[in-house]
Amino acid sequence: MVRRLGGIEQYFYQRSSLNLHSCFSVGVELNSLPNRSDLICALRRVVNLHFQLYCNAYKSNNEVVVNPIGEPIKFDDVVDYMDWDTYGEEEINSVFRKYNFEYGVDKPLWKVIVVPKANKMIFATDHLFFDGIATVLFWTELLKSLEELKQDNDLDVDEIIYRPGGSTDSIDQCHPYEKLPIPFSWKVKRPIVKALFTIAPGAVVSQDASIIQFDEYKIPEDYLKKNSNDDGCYQIKNTNRQISLKMSSNKLKVIMKDCKQHHVSFTAYLTAVLYLALGKIPKEKYSGSTIKYEVPMNTRNRISNSGEYSNSYGTFVAGGEFIETLDFERDEWELAQSIHQKIVEKSTTGVMDAINEARLLELVDAKKFMKMKFETTTGPSSTFEVTNLGFQNFSQNEHSKYTVTDAFFNEPQLFTNLITYSVISTPSGGLNCSMAYPEKLDSILCNSVEFLKNKFN
Repeated sequence: MVRRLGGIEQYFYQRSSLNLHSCFSVGVELNSLPNRSDLICALRRVVNLHFQLYCNAYKSNNEVVVNPIGEPIKFDDVVDYMDWDTYGEEEINSVFRKYNFEYGVDKPLWKVIVVPKANKMIFATDHLFFDGIATVLFWTELLKSLEELKQDNDLDVDEIIYRPGGSTDSIDQCHPYEKLPIPFSWKVKRPIVKALFTIAPGAVVSQDASIIQFDEYKIPEDYLKKNSNDDGCYQIKNTNRQISLKMSSNKLKVIMKDCKQHHVSFTAYLTAVLYLALGKIPKEKYSGSTIKYEVPMNTRNRISNSGEYSNSYGTFVAGGEFIETLDFERDEWELAQSIHQKIVEKSTTGVMDAINEARLLELVDAKKFMKMKFETTTGPSSTFEVTNLGFQNFSQNEHSKYTVTDAFFNEPQLFTNLITYSVISTPSGGLNCSMAYPEKLDSILCNSVEFLKNKFN
């Protein structure tokens, strides 16, 4: 055994084990793609630097532990070439349906999907060892490794990119969250939550009845396929609409300048616009008086003053959850300023509370928690989630051989959020936002989509 899973990792592990999540993906479009031999050499270098790329999760003595896999990783084990003409909605959803990474086997929890006709490469990964920023780090390192290759490699290069038996010194003895001291107030709360989950678990997984819901969309009937296997697992449809909202580099620069003048972050402005888009939905189509939006936070630079985790793979996320009453007449900049203040407070003075909220998962049966959370809900617990991976140049310069012309970020169908907005920006491609929502709501959200397309364009 190398180490057991941390609480937040247990959550992701059980969610995927129950088939309530398959993978997420972050991809890049390049000016040209590397040949097979160069990609093998570059992958070999990156894979051997990070245990997350050659480990899996295994059951051991009633625990789930992180261990290096026991078999060599060959190129064809982790790279798939697809003969797609493009990478649109059907292709995106096919990734989420196909790549459901298995635990407890000697295979890694990720794949690189190459689409030669579109000059795209997609990194699809389980959430156990990767969050969105980790995927950005992966692409940054892989592109750097490609640049550092001195010349084209022979076509018959050794295709094994990882051999078992190396050092495990790079693997932390626990998830970094578990190294943090627990404040006294949370030492008081933790046993209460643990007892409450045992005595009255419904109180822990209950959702706010005031949050807007749609009669046309219900969980689980509109979310799951019929599972032919009676194995206790679910099967998600993964038929979400995947709407691409694009903003040019020039438009993005203008908006960023406006954000600076109004003293708000771009994420806060974007969230305000997404909130206002809901005002385009006919009132008779929903019930409820509030919306709840989530803005996941990257905690890498919050949990250590030394910056030791700044470039670490892994799951370094904490939840930012916020409630707004329905008032679609608000000025977008006034709303953005209000949202900005909430996000800043949560990500600074409130970040340790957010981390300790996530650490409560250490105290409960994660599988039981997930099943109860899913089976006691009839609709998503949040209206939308905004995950912004920020402005990324992947450490490139004007001399780079492989230039990122665009990047994109996609998430599967989730039961916790009605709509997801997955955002990433690059110097050449501008902003890419994938708006994903259940296909059953297509006619209801059509005016919201048009509003957003006009805003972005």
